[in-house]
Amino acid sequence: MVPESDRIPFEPGDIICEHGEPSDFVMYVLSGEVAMEHSPGLYIELDGTVTTFKRGSLLGESSAILKRPYVGTLVGFSAGAYARVRADRVRADIAKCAKLPKMIILNQAHKLDQAYGFIMKNYKNASRGQVKEVFEPDHGLGDFFEEGVAK
Repeated sequence: MVPESDRIPFEPGDIICEHGEPSDFVMYVLSGEVAMEHSPGLYIELDGTVTTFKRGSLLGESSAILKRPYVGTLVGFSAGAYARVRADRVRADIAKCAKLPKMIILNQAHKLDQAYGFIMKNYKNASRGQVKEVFEPDHGLGDFFEEGVAK
């Protein structure tokens, strides 16, 4: 597991982070599913099915990088666990990057933040591709977060 990170179990209905809260952590789904509420108790759906973040999904990274509140409320949809890293550690690591990688990271964080904002306000009008892009896990991050985590 990433140094200075925690493994947090969750159950269905557990709130992982709430819309508008300070983005204190970046989270990585280790197991289970996490849903995003667009309104209290109402989840983002695609074709009538709740769209969830699954193992391999990174959560809260754009908010943490940009020091913005969380864009949405994330709720456990099935039992599972996530790893979390303090946002200040993530920002400190980014600050160590050379100018070009830092610019790319910040640019991508802004784009992702805009995409989440659009999905939260207009998810019923969003295309299938826009929704899938936001919810698609990045399994390439697995080794970084899962090394040494008890499954």
